[in-house]
Amino acid sequence: MRELEPKQEIAICALLEGKNKRDAAKEADISEATLYRWLDDADFRNVWRSRQNKVFQYTLGKLRILSEKAAETLEKLLDCGNARIELETAKTLLTFGLKASEIDFIERLERLEKLMDYEQTNSEASWKNTTSK
Repeated sequence: MRELEPKQEIAICALLEGKNKRDAAKEADISEATLYRWLDDADFRNVWRSRQNKVFQYTLGKLRILSEKAAETLEKLLDCGNARIELETAKTLLTFGLKASEIDFIERLERLEKLMDYEQTNSEASWKNTTSK
């Protein structure tokens, strides 16, 4: 993979910052058409996607850390002595708990559906093999 030009680096940084293509092109001091041409280039696109992935992975790691801190904060608020805050905290915890249960349930259901599809496909193939003999 070739090294990117400085203006390409600027364009990628602008895109990673969430700027739209017009603003990213302006920041890199290029035309929007040039940016679209670069986005069609495999090397440029690969670098951009690789950096997007790094930003995403960093963000996920940060969210994990912050989620722990948020949970600890909510736990402290449950016993803060202010009934209104304690009630709102309890509601928040229950809401997130239900959402987590929904996500777990959906994931388990999807795994069961895949297993059933697999078993059905295999039983149909087995049945065809026995009837064609």
